[in-house]
Amino acid sequence: MVSYALDLFKSAAWKMFGREETISQPVNHIGKMQYTDGSASPIVVPNGNSVQYQLQFQSQQAVAGVNIASHRPVSNYQPVANIPVNAMTPSAAYSSYFTETVNRFQGGHTGYSPTYRMKEALISMATFGPGNNRIQRNVAADEALSGFEAILRKVLPKTLGFQSILIRQTDIVLSTASGEFLLDAASGGVMALIDICWQIHLYSLNNTHFVVTMDEPENHLHPSMQRSLMGDLITAFPRVQFIVATHSPFVVSSTRDSTVYALRYFVDETKALTERRRIYSQKLDLVEKAGTAGEILREVLGVPVTAPEWVETELNNIVRQYVGTPITKERLANLKTDLINAGLGEYFSDALAGLAKPNDISSQIR
Repeated sequence: MVSYALDLFKSAAWKMFGREETISQPVNHIGKMQYTDGSASPIVVPNGNSVQYQLQFQSQQAVAGVNIASHRPVSNYQPVANIPVNAMTPSAAYSSYFTETVNRFQGGHTGYSPTYRMKEALISMATFGPGNNRIQRNVAADEALSGFEAILRKVLPKTLGFQSILIRQTDIVLSTASGEFLLDAASGGVMALIDICWQIHLYSLNNTHFVVTMDEPENHLHPSMQRSLMGDLITAFPRVQFIVATHSPFVVSSTRDSTVYALRYFVDETKALTERRRIYSQKLDLVEKAGTAGEILREVLGVPVTAPEWVETELNNIVRQYVGTPITKERLANLKTDLINAGLGEYFSDALAGLAKPNDISSQIR
């Protein structure tokens, strides 16, 4: 099951699964978080003029889950210098990766990247997991590694043809149908998928049912990857509930079993000028899941025109030359010629619609 929101308060993302906050100052209630058992946690902000503040959750309950922020690890090569003498457990691997991620998010730096911690854990699992005639097999480490490979086969692009993870001189090598390459050399999109899968997979080894919140998962992903992302993640993690904040029409329409919420503007003319515009969350019950990207941009994401701005401007300029003149066969031929010369021949029907409503041409453009 997937729930989509079209934006997310980033300042609250890291507190989603934390402890209850102590509130000792006047606050403004801006909403609530509803739990499946019927209870609710009011969401409040401090009542003041501070430039920086945090959302606070009253009566917050613990929720098992993973938060995946919009920023992905920076790709920079770091060879693994030391291998632990014991097999790294999945929980320890998750903790080390998550700690590095939080450090980066908060402006700190230990000298190691989250990707380095992933490589460190994978090498440890590959070294001690399978075992040999001298090293006893570590079942948890071995299953964690093989399980991760199985997840990547489901989520990574099929055109890549991922096969397995290899260890070469303390480096991680991805074996694919397209050839072998270092993990550090993976493209931004592939690395983003590996990053997402690593976090969810490690957490799933000690938790059966949990929630994953994701902020803008489309970052770094090719549109073809965005189209398949949520469907592949649901296939790989069928017991996870995903709550996704996205601006991508491909992600919104990527799975049928989903609920979409849009953040809309509401203007209350009865309020003072500075208080008229408010943002509210609207559940979209009639979203056409089979709609094109352009239709979803217009109807769901509130982008009335999906053509580039320069197209709208050029089309406006051309149509205005014909507004108020008799529509004859010759004039229409000239209009079509002008559009073709401007590289806008495919917008002839939009130009005709614009002649009918010259003051509202933007609504006619696809």
